[in-house]
Amino acid sequence: EAGGKTVEEISPSDDWLLLDVAAGTSTVAVVGSHMGEFTFMVGKPGAKDFAQPEGFSIPTGFGGYYAVGVSEGDTFVAVGDSGQVLAYNVDGVGPGLEPDLPATLGQLNAFWGTPGAGDAACIGAGNHYAVGRMPGTSVAGVILRHEGGRWVDDTPDYKQEDTIPALFAVWGRSDTEIWAAGETKTDTNIDVGTIYFSNGAAWIPEFLPVAPDSTPTIYDLAGGPNDGDPIVAVGSGGIHLKRNGNWEVPL
Repeated sequence: EAGGKTVEEISPSDDWLLLDVAAGTSTVAVVGSHMGEFTFMVGKPGAKDFAQPEGFSIPTGFGGYYAVGVSEGDTFVAVGDSGQVLAYNVDGVGPGLEPDLPATLGQLNAFWGTPGAGDAACIGAGNHYAVGRMPGTSVAGVILRHEGGRWVDDTPDYKQEDTIPALFAVWGRSDTEIWAAGETKTDTNIDVGTIYFSNGAAWIPEFLPVAPDSTPTIYDLAGGPNDGDPIVAVGSGGIHLKRNGNWEVPL
C-alpha cells in the first residue's frame, strides 16, 4: 500500500508507474512511483495488499529505484538513482542502504545475483552485480560487483573510442557466465547497442550480427538455466537477437 491505495486498486488515472518486480521464496517486491513519489513495496503472492516495509522512507531528493532483484530466498536488492543500493530481508534485516559504495556513481539500472548466493543477513556470500552509468555530461557505463561483503568497481577499462554511455541489463547463469547489455558510443559519436560477457575475471565485448553503426540499443537479455541454453536479447527498434553459440538474428 502506498498513497492509501493497494496495487490491485491502481487504475491508469491514478498516475502509477511500476518499473520492476521480483519474486522471492514467499514474498514479491515492486519498485516504482506514484504521483511523482518513488516507492519500494513488498507483499505476498496472490495477496491484495502491497506495502512499504515498516520504517522505510525514500531519502529526500532521491530520484528513485529503477530495478529490483532477488539475492536469495526473500532477500531483495533494489538499485537506482545516485548509485544507491537498498537491501531488504523480510525476516527483519533492513531495509537499509548499502554502505561503502564506490564514489561518483550515477544511475544504476539493473541488478542480478548469482543463484544460491546470499543469506538472511541481506546481501550475503557469492557474486552480485549492478549496472548503470556514471553521472555527468561525458557519461560512461559502470559495473559493480558485490563479493566478500562489499561492493567493488568491476567496470572494464574501455578504449577511448569504445566508451559505454549506459548499461541497462545484467543477467547470468553462474559466477563464470555473466552478461551485461546497453549501448556504446562509437568514435563517430553514434550510440549503438552492445553486449559484454564476463567469465568472472574479465569483461569482453561480444560480436553482434548487424552493422556496427546501426545496432539498436539493447535493453534486456536472459536465457535458460542450463549451460548451452539459448540467450535472447531485445532492444530498441524491435531488435531481437538470439545466442546459441553465436549471436544471430532469428529468421
